[in-house]
Amino acid sequence: MIPHLLLLHLLISVSYAYNCYNQKCWGTQQYNTTSIPCDLALNHCQLNNVTGYPSCLQHFDTTGIKCGDQCKCVTDERGRAGCSCPNKYIIMISVALIGVVLAGILWFVYFRCKMSKGLPMDTVRAEEEAEGRRNLKYAVDDE
Repeated sequence: MIPHLLLLHLLISVSYAYNCYNQKCWGTQQYNTTSIPCDLALNHCQLNNVTGYPSCLQHFDTTGIKCGDQCKCVTDERGRAGCSCPNKYIIMISVALIGVVLAGILWFVYFRCKMSKGLPMDTVRAEEEAEGRRNLKYAVDDE
């Protein structure tokens, strides 16, 4: 029965879906500048009550943070975990800029197609105006 409870506890712990964990344990007191590597996805830190020296113990009940789908987990020089996410404004500006460039390319291709017919610009403009008048006439007739 006990192994089943441990397995259930492990599944519940993993179901929280943390995907970013600290990577070092730091000491306290006289060892406050001492760190040891410790992947907190599968372990936890413990400090010696007397000296403050850190130790890394295997333990599955860990706490991490959840980075979103667009973010990635990063650790700083002290081993602290955090989420690095792209700036939403940069993404929106990039998409808008790409849209403007694509619209410009399409307009240029359309303009070049009109010019490739060998028509002078005055004729092209006259054709566009006539097309506009025809569309306007159809719109008025429909009312």
